[in-house]
Order: sequence, then C-alpha cells, then structure tokens
Amino acid sequence: MKKLLALILAGAMLLSFAACGGNETPENETTTEAAVENTTDAAENTTDAVVENDTSVDATQAPEGQTSALAAVDVLNLVWAKFADDEKPFVMGGYADTMVDGAPGKFDISLVEDMDAMLGIPVANVADIDDAASVIHAMNANTFTGAAYHLKEGKDASALASAIEAHLAGRQWMCGIPETLLIISVDGFVVTAFGANDIVSNFKAKLTGEFASAQVLVEKPIA
Repeated sequence: MKKLLALILAGAMLLSFAACGGNETPENETTTEAAVENTTDAAENTTDAVVENDTSVDATQAPEGQTSALAAVDVLNLVWAKFADDEKPFVMGGYADTMVDGAPGKFDISLVEDMDAMLGIPVANVADIDDAASVIHAMNANTFTGAAYHLKEGKDASALASAIEAHLAGRQWMCGIPETLLIISVDGFVVTAFGANDIVSNFKAKLTGEFASAQVLVEKPIA
C-alpha cells in the first residue's frame, strides 16, 4: 500500500512541477525527464517513500558536516507547526525517496538540477549548502514553494539570497507567475518562499514569530 501511495504522490508532485513550477527551456525539459526517471525508480524500490506526517523536531544530532543542531527540515517543520489546520494548503515535502505528504521534507542536495528547477536555487550555489528541505504546493508549485538551506561554514547568507533573487528574476514561469519572493536569514540558514501573497505573508509571520534572529533579506514582487 505504501509503495502504491509513494508512486501516486511522486507522480503528483512531478506533474505539478512539470506543468506549473519549471522553466520552458529545452535544458529544463531534459531535467524533467531525468526527474521522472529518478522519482519513479526511487518510489518503486522502497516501501518507506512516504513518511508519516510527524512534525516533531529531533535537534539532538546535526547532519554530517553541519554545525547547527537543527536540520533544514526542522526549521520548516517548526514553522509549519505554527499554521492552523485551516491555513495549510495541500503540500508535499522533500523529493523522491524523502517525499512527505502534507508536511515539509528533506531534499537530497545531490539532485542539483532538480533543486534548481523546483526550488529556485542556482546549480552553482548548491555547493554553498550542506542540507536542504522543501514544502511545495501539491497542485501548483507557483502557488507556494518554500525551502530551507543550511549554509556551509564561511558562506554568506546575503550572497546566496542575491543569487537566488537574480536567478528567479530571469525564470520563464508557467501556469502563472508567483506574486511574491521572500528570502530570510535565520541562524545559519537561508529560507526562501515564493507564491501567492497571502500564503507567503503568512509563512513570513510564522517564521519570524518562531525565530527571533530572523532577518528579511528579500521581500518583493516577482513580476
């Protein structure tokens, strides 16, 4: 049953990305085809592809090479837990074998082209991070896409924010252009969100309410 559900969810997320969250360039079409193959293979070869909606945070151990006690998915889960049930859009988190239904999930940073196409971080800047997580609207990625990135030691949050801002400014959007881009620095992480004004604004309120150190680096219309 989990195997079947994993295939369904993987297909739904990929269709959302392919139809409404990506770039129209031939290069991106190649990335989409690769993403289909990777997603299907991952879903077929695991019975644990769908993680239960557990938003609890275990901050006792950091990912390898990371100094922060929090992982990127913990940051998003802390924010997501602040949303009332009636405020939460239908989302999926992570990607492929880390996919989570209805909550944030860890994103495999080795999938650099998928991170670019789905989350908006330039391929070249993936080398600046050592952990990532995502939460994406399941029907239309342009309605809401959120991500958290943990910076490697010595990397600058403002520089990553500027790279992401410039990268998304040049993107060709399908199924409508997201209204707002938000990038926030918090405790060694860069958190991004783009999509509908009301969802992004609510996300910002929850994030800044949870983390006193949160600093808004970018908040602007995308169009």
